[in-house]
Amino acid sequence: MGSTHPDSEMTAMNDSGALRRRALRATRALPVCVAAALALVAACGSPSGQDGGDATDTDAADSAVDAEDATPGVADSTDDLDATSPDTDAMVGWNMGAPDVDLESPAGLRIEQMTYTVPGLETPRTVDLYTWYPTDDEKGYGSVFIIFPDDFAWKDATLRPPSGSRPAPLLIYSHGGRGFPGQISTIARQFVRNGWIVVAPSHAGDTLSDFNVSLPYSFTAIRSFDVLSALDHVANLPADHPLSGRVDTSRVLVMGHSYGGQDAWILGGLALDLDAVRDGCGDGCTEADIAAFEALQTDPRVVAGVSLDCTIDAKLLPDEGFAQVPVPMLHISGTESNDGTGIFERAAAANLTWVSLKGGCHESVTGTLECATLPLEVSLRTAAVYTVAFATRHVLQSSDPGVIGILDGSVEVSPSAELLRSPGAL
Repeated sequence: MGSTHPDSEMTAMNDSGALRRRALRATRALPVCVAAALALVAACGSPSGQDGGDATDTDAADSAVDAEDATPGVADSTDDLDATSPDTDAMVGWNMGAPDVDLESPAGLRIEQMTYTVPGLETPRTVDLYTWYPTDDEKGYGSVFIIFPDDFAWKDATLRPPSGSRPAPLLIYSHGGRGFPGQISTIARQFVRNGWIVVAPSHAGDTLSDFNVSLPYSFTAIRSFDVLSALDHVANLPADHPLSGRVDTSRVLVMGHSYGGQDAWILGGLALDLDAVRDGCGDGCTEADIAAFEALQTDPRVVAGVSLDCTIDAKLLPDEGFAQVPVPMLHISGTESNDGTGIFERAAAANLTWVSLKGGCHESVTGTLECATLPLEVSLRTAAVYTVAFATRHVLQSSDPGVIGILDGSVEVSPSAELLRSPGAL
């Protein structure tokens, strides 16, 4: 019996009407699998399939923080990340104040592999790890994620190392069902701009490139172990790795989109209903699948979580479990997609901040697909400001008035954003 996604990127990307595919730049066009291209031709619409309304004026969505425009060129640099030696004169620091956001700010991108064994399962699992990091390169080669380009994610750019005395904070991102790590690239670059390192495992078997793959019943647990193993991987980098010892893995933010948003809740401490897990174990489900669920434990290194337009499996994650979530959570949703009211009501006893984007669609917070009812420049800037501010407050423990003002609603980030806080929010 395969795993059923609470929400699937493939479904969202094939829904009709309200989204249009983000145009590819001719200089980044690559040969792609026809099936993948067809899967992405249509854009994600509203749940009812209705056409989108009038687009929001981009000028109405100015960030709480004005940013300088970045104008990097197409690169001919071939500097290799591995060849970089630490330079004490080029240390990157944390931004403890209001987020510094520039959607065209560049970051380096490195792709590695990680192999581990899921507890309870015997077969080793290999996943790709995407890492965004700071660079001082003035030019770089942009990246293409399947067929989606990001001209400002510079593949294997030179690393500007974090300070050895102040290791960089870490964000680990979990992509959605049938998604891919690069969906978060624009937001990842904003975290890098503010001093962070971002790592995203590619959930092998559940990416946009995986066709006709039957997922095991335990895949919800497997996805969470992908994230935890990525954290372990960063914590135990070999001495010759350029980020070895330079990333703080003791206090980590986990963020996920769609199905990955559920991972953020689980890793934030939302307890599974193991009786429901066993009851749902049908044909093809094994004791090893159950063992994988049972092996999931709250990890004290995860100190905050962000869910982006996600849904929650009501059978496996009971309402009472939300009251037990020990870490602060941020949930961002779009009114034209997964309305966050249900999660907000279920998590009333949790420390939850909810941002509802008027006109927002399923991919509005990732930037992969354009939304007819909310321009990407608006939604991405808004999501960046809230997520970076939330991370700065709850991971870095900043008490900066600008950060607090964004999170308590006293500072307007965008007219398109409505902020609510649960009674249990701190």
